[in-house]
Amino acid sequence: MPSFEDLPVDDISRRNQLEGAYEKEVLEAAIEASLENSVKCNEGKNALILHLDLASLDKESIDQLLPAGVPEKGQLASKVLKIYVPGEAQKEAGKQEQARRILAESGSDEAAAVPKVYVSRDLEIKNEVLMDRLRGLGFKSEKNVVSLIMMDYIDGPDLAAYIFEKVIKQHPGLADLRQRLEQGERIEEEEMSRRVGLVLDFEAPPVSVSGDDVAKNIITNARNGTKLSKYLRDQEIILDKKIFSKVEQATRVLHANSFFHNDLHERNVMLDLAEDGQVQEVYLIDFATADSRANDDLVGSDLDIVKKYSSLTQSRAEQQAATDSKFWTRFDLTSWEKGIARNQAKQNMWEQLKKDTEAILAAKNVDMLGHLILVLKDGCSKIANENVWQELAAAFFLDKFRDDPLLLRQCLKMAKEKSEAQSVQNFWQSIIGKLPAGD
Repeated sequence: MPSFEDLPVDDISRRNQLEGAYEKEVLEAAIEASLENSVKCNEGKNALILHLDLASLDKESIDQLLPAGVPEKGQLASKVLKIYVPGEAQKEAGKQEQARRILAESGSDEAAAVPKVYVSRDLEIKNEVLMDRLRGLGFKSEKNVVSLIMMDYIDGPDLAAYIFEKVIKQHPGLADLRQRLEQGERIEEEEMSRRVGLVLDFEAPPVSVSGDDVAKNIITNARNGTKLSKYLRDQEIILDKKIFSKVEQATRVLHANSFFHNDLHERNVMLDLAEDGQVQEVYLIDFATADSRANDDLVGSDLDIVKKYSSLTQSRAEQQAATDSKFWTRFDLTSWEKGIARNQAKQNMWEQLKKDTEAILAAKNVDMLGHLILVLKDGCSKIANENVWQELAAAFFLDKFRDDPLLLRQCLKMAKEKSEAQSVQNFWQSIIGKLPAGD
């Protein structure tokens, strides 16, 4: 290439053309070098994912790839589309950057993030050895041209692998995989999904599905999902609620800005984990089908993944507490307590009490009923004709528990134990004394 010093000073247009061609050539050489030094770390139906440690490149190549500076972790991921479609990588990268900006500008620390894009382009590969290697990894086009996106590398599992590892660490039939994980081995997701599928009796993917896309097919199958959820629930395997709260918040922010991912399944949620396995950050990836509206041709919505796993982020005790909380709200017991404080008409309050108590009786929830009884007695001191209220209460509860005096005894004892004043304790003891002997 001629030196710029050889050009006439006034030939600015020609200089810019030569300069642009030179920069393009240098950049493409840097990208090619990055691919030569990358290793495959994942694969989907439509793309290869390669990992690049920037320490393997020379300074000139790094400067060409990353003129604004090297990412903090010094690593990049390259998404290489398996089938070359002109401009497809740039189109997807544009949507990915749009999503990243929307979330960044929202200022929400509670939302999932999106990896930053550094390079997106179509590239003619001049190195035949590199081209053969890419084809060996799964690249399918005959032309020596690839579409690729270079972005931040997330050094962690996707959500599918995260869940599979939870099962592997618990299931006795996967002890060999558990040992390999404990030794620090990174097991291919296809192998994990197949082995988990065998022990949990999953439906096998269609013959047409191959490679790492097997994992997506297995975990997104509705019947397999039901079996997986049941196993996680039965074994009390808890998933980190941070994952789904961040996905939900990010999705709501994007939807509010007319941006829909349209393919948000387990393999498109990436996790950055700390050394102890705790989730540090959550990322959304793969924006190929993103649009300004929800795609009705695709199964499910962006929030389905949250609905699918939200119940698995709590222990049984936490779920019961949440259920109890919803129960109180549903049957308006808080309003009933406020009615006592306002000295509301006694008959109206009694009707509300009966309605709420009927519901609690149907639920057979001793703790909630014990609380209700206690609320009733404490409210008596604020209502005129306290003795009348006490008689009504005793008659009502004794009547309702005629067929289940043991449950009533449990409830009354709980109310008595929660009561602080001796007079209140005596009141509950008097009702307990009216129960048939031996119950």
